[in-house]
Amino acid sequence: MSEDSKLPRRNTPLDPVDHLVHLPMQVEVVDPVPRTIAITTGITLGSGPDDDISIPGSELAPRQLGIRPGRRGVWVTNLEPQVADLTQTLGDQSAIHREVGLYGEHEVRIGALLLRFSRIRPAPTVHPAFEGFVGRSTVMRAFHRRIEELARNDQPVLIAGGSYLTHVAAAEALHARSRFATGTHTMTSSGHFYGAAWSTFSGNVVGAFPGATWDNPGTVRNTAGGTLHIDGLDSLDDRVCRQVLQLLDEGTVTPLGSTTPVPVEVRLTGIVDPPLYRSKTLGEAQRAVIARFEKQTVTIPPLSERLEDVADLITSFTESDELGLGRVWTPAAVELVIRHLPMGDVDGLKYLVKGTFEALHEDRREITVADLMVPLAKEGLVALPKEESRGVH
Repeated sequence: MSEDSKLPRRNTPLDPVDHLVHLPMQVEVVDPVPRTIAITTGITLGSGPDDDISIPGSELAPRQLGIRPGRRGVWVTNLEPQVADLTQTLGDQSAIHREVGLYGEHEVRIGALLLRFSRIRPAPTVHPAFEGFVGRSTVMRAFHRRIEELARNDQPVLIAGGSYLTHVAAAEALHARSRFATGTHTMTSSGHFYGAAWSTFSGNVVGAFPGATWDNPGTVRNTAGGTLHIDGLDSLDDRVCRQVLQLLDEGTVTPLGSTTPVPVEVRLTGIVDPPLYRSKTLGEAQRAVIARFEKQTVTIPPLSERLEDVADLITSFTESDELGLGRVWTPAAVELVIRHLPMGDVDGLKYLVKGTFEALHEDRREITVADLMVPLAKEGLVALPKEESRGVH
């Protein structure tokens, strides 16, 4: 039977703890004397207390290492005499695994010792090709060059195309490659300056409005010497639009309650929502602002134009997800994703990868076509046989 003919399983999805328990974890004493006391080794337990315990990469027998099986995991415990009975003391370790899986680390006090459990994350196999962007396709290399070109001047830049993750990465790349890189990079949106809050853009002086008991420098002056990124230029308040144009024309902003412009040097980048998602028709003030940003535009290539990057993106998302640690995707599974790219560009791909892990029914290293069918069906990208689609919501 070929891999593409396999159907999704119908039993209960895998408990995340059942995967996390097999991953290496470090145990440290935080108090009274900081030190590392043990490192687990990706141990797998048999089903019974007398079953064999495998320790990848270790030539020592489990009993020599002082390993004691617990209900959901094993610890190397005899490296520190004071915590030789750690497994017995902790009892069911699923709570620890779950906390570490959710938050990266978890602390437990046993007597006078404060212990910290933390995940040991393997070194990534895929590295960003350029300022956080994964992928070395031809269109992405051209995009990287465009970022480099626009970063050399101080004029505003409009970021077009892409999705939230790539918008953020593009804004950060423009900042990192500019002369403002040592300054603050402020990510904000039009919603932060909506209605009565509009003055937080340029700040206010004491007495500017009831309750204004101190001089507020505002977002622009707090970002002086850095880069200010605005999401939703098309939704900016008219009063904020006037301040943006003043900043671009004169290099100043005027705090609310004052008539004196304040000089400030800051680089601006921004995003315009597609017409379908706009909350209102563009006004004259918004058009004027967008026109200034549009003079320098960088367009993020969609996934459909960089299919050769999809495999690296899947690997990157897998290695950064707790449930993806230690897993690999078969070539057939990657090819299926390429044939059925999810909505939402890179964001959609990340959610599909995460959804695949959450829907797993077995703790296996390989992600196959069968594992993808239900997540893809939930996105409306493939159709399942009627008897298999009943549990898809």
